[in-house]
Amino acid sequence: MVSDAGEKSAGEDLVPVSVLHALMTRVHLSGNLQETLDAVTQGVLDVSGFGIAAISVVRHDRLVETVSVAGSAEARAELLGSTVPLWDLERSDQPYEQWGLFRFVSHRDFRGWDGPTLLPRPSGRSGSDAWHPYDALHAPLRDVRGELIGFLHVDEPPGGLRPDAATMRRLDILAVQAGLAVRAQHERVRLEEQVRLGRLGHLLTLAAARATDLSGLASHVVDLVRDEVGVDRVALRLVDSEVGLPCGLWTSAGAHAPPVPETLRAVAEHIARGAWERREVVAIALEKPDPDLMPEVDLKAVANTLIDWGLRTLMIAPIGADQLFLGYLVLMRAGDADAWTASECRAVYEGSRDFGTVALTRALLARSRDYVAHLRDVDEQKRVMFATVSHEFKGPISAIAGNAELLQEELTGPGHVLASVDAISRNARRLDDLVADLMVLQQTDDPDRRRPGGVVELWPVVREAVDVWRYQADQKQLRVLLEPPAESLAVVGQRNDLVRIVVNLVSNAVKYSRPGGAVTLCVDAGSDPLGDPLGDTVRFTCADEGIGIQPDDIEHVFEEFVRGNDPDARREPGSGLGLSIVRRLAEELGGTVTVQSAPGRGSTFTVLLPRAAATAG
Repeated sequence: MVSDAGEKSAGEDLVPVSVLHALMTRVHLSGNLQETLDAVTQGVLDVSGFGIAAISVVRHDRLVETVSVAGSAEARAELLGSTVPLWDLERSDQPYEQWGLFRFVSHRDFRGWDGPTLLPRPSGRSGSDAWHPYDALHAPLRDVRGELIGFLHVDEPPGGLRPDAATMRRLDILAVQAGLAVRAQHERVRLEEQVRLGRLGHLLTLAAARATDLSGLASHVVDLVRDEVGVDRVALRLVDSEVGLPCGLWTSAGAHAPPVPETLRAVAEHIARGAWERREVVAIALEKPDPDLMPEVDLKAVANTLIDWGLRTLMIAPIGADQLFLGYLVLMRAGDADAWTASECRAVYEGSRDFGTVALTRALLARSRDYVAHLRDVDEQKRVMFATVSHEFKGPISAIAGNAELLQEELTGPGHVLASVDAISRNARRLDDLVADLMVLQQTDDPDRRRPGGVVELWPVVREAVDVWRYQADQKQLRVLLEPPAESLAVVGQRNDLVRIVVNLVSNAVKYSRPGGAVTLCVDAGSDPLGDPLGDTVRFTCADEGIGIQPDDIEHVFEEFVRGNDPDARREPGSGLGLSIVRRLAEELGGTVTVQSAPGRGSTFTVLLPRAAATAG
């Protein structure tokens, strides 16, 4: 218990006002925290009469470091900068007496600790109140949340006796001031760290915006992380990925640094992949590597290699974006560096995540640009091919057709000569139609093609298509049934495109109809299968009683060069482009084309097009 020896009057129990005022002013206003801490420890000696006073702070690695010592030069040399494990000071099996804010540990109960110990000079006193060299007196210091942040230690009490109640009251007041000083230091360090680490995200954003390529950005990132986080070495590795990243290793140590062994790369990648799955960073103390992090790895060899480089702790942060693991960052510290703080772990994780997003975005953008360039090249080659083929076809076709016409007019010989001439003329027309179809396909693929803009009455277009195929229909004794609209129906488009849509459908109906059958052409206002109006649409229907379409072929009839597997259909000449042209032109006009068909019962093609507003109603 506290000795009552030397008890003084109540008026002398308190710290002198001038001393307390000076301490409080320095704690709250001083810009130099070390000077503030030193002033507090010296004030403890001046007011209490103790021979030694010290302030220690709890570090992030749970070591308690002595940061200020007042008293003898021997005490400062031995204690300043020394560390003691926190559990030594807070061990549950250490008995103590609570003296106000302080804890008194008697030499009889002292369990010892793993750290430097300065034994006070023997006081020469005896009795129950005598101060023993192994007696200890310290006050825990806490922040506003009640978390332990440090200690105020005193030793060598005046007269070699345990302090009296008045002295302890003074010490309690000084302990409060010491707590304020350590709290200010703790808060200052925390804020400075937050500001420093907050710059990392800002600088990474600027670097990403200014970098011309991903490799240069990676090289810049390792230097930024090293400088802003405050580490000795940083390595960044991008692993092989399907997204097109420049795989490689970038390090802040420069080209002359020792190369990273492949074994260590494999270990780091293994840990980083696991960290990516958990969305976290992994901090490692190399003297005590965690077997769970590196299974089936020679931990001792790994640790010794890094220790040879002068390293003691490292942090591995995964780099990724979306669900893709792209690589990792390794931050290394040498010597007896502090453990990684929560702010550092959070800043590095966010920085590696942001870099991963930038890396993936740049890689995908570069790949998209390559694809676009490739597609443009292919499109240009296709355009040139269509133009070349069309041009090469046109000359011979014109010659064949012209000479065939001359022969038809002048020849009066046997019938087989006329039949040959007819074949020449017929095939010339087929080639001419094929060239025309190819040119239409090329035009519909052209992104610079002028879009339709005129108002066209649809029924006259249908009549024109009928006139084109009237002769072939009469040859097969087909009845062409026309159902004109009850009102004027117009669409927006180019007349030539509409003519081609109708002509292609009518030509198929005539070609694939049996002799004596019927082809029905109808134009009306659009409606659904139940007969309900479809709004401002115009419907063109072309129905035949021909061979129909096989069920397996019907879903492919609008694809290029597809003619189906029906032998009857294949006997008729054709390129397989007509219906694909109908679909493309209808969609370009904002419409659709559908088909209903059954083998042996004919087919019905329906084209729905937007009605021109100018003629609606």
